[in-house]
Amino acid sequence: MRRRKVEANVSRKVINRRAGYEALRTLAGLRWGARSAPRETEPITTVERARVVATLPFLDTHLRAMVEVQFLTETRPGAVCLLRLCEVDRAGDVWAHRPRHHKTAHHDRPRPVLIGPKAQAALVGFQLRTGAPPIGFEISGDTARLVMADAYQEAGRERDAALLRDLKRPVETVAGCVVDPEATLFSPAEARGALRGKAGQAQKYRSAVAVGPAQERSVAGARERVPAHHIRPCGSAGG
Repeated sequence: MRRRKVEANVSRKVINRRAGYEALRTLAGLRWGARSAPRETEPITTVERARVVATLPFLDTHLRAMVEVQFLTETRPGAVCLLRLCEVDRAGDVWAHRPRHHKTAHHDRPRPVLIGPKAQAALVGFQLRTGAPPIGFEISGDTARLVMADAYQEAGRERDAALLRDLKRPVETVAGCVVDPEATLFSPAEARGALRGKAGQAQKYRSAVAVGPAQERSVAGARERVPAHHIRPCGSAGG
């Protein structure tokens, strides 16, 4: 063995790496219940409902709805992020989400996620976050979509109106709310935009109602630099 390695001009480092790989490849896996040096770790259990409820008031609209749906359906975070209406069978009282891509897809095993009444209410409540949609409309053609778009625009649901006016995109309704069945229900870009809008409004409010120490020093310094005879009381004559 040593002579063959020397003749092949293989270094000791390469020999050790290959030997380690062969040793690991031929090593038998651990068996359940067998006595060995490695200890069994504690199984990961579900988070308590009280802890989840305590965090909901501190989350934004998107995260709160995603957490509620994930907890109620016992699904993975990635599956909630990729939830699309076209993959949800809403024929019965209990909806069934059958994602195209999931963890056991390579085994050709269906993995339906059941969406009960509480999870459905969470999804519908998320769609109603911008206000109630107008009633009495049905998507029946391009003309009807444009008429609906004007009504939804007046109701303050601008996102629904934009979807209706994009005649190339398929649309469906959930509790009167317009959604794109091919798009994910939860949009990280929209969530980030909402957070930036709230942060900008808060900054404008703080700037309007508060004057910081730097501004106070600047105003005081400007008053000191202006000569006294240049300062005139209000209502006095002069240019």
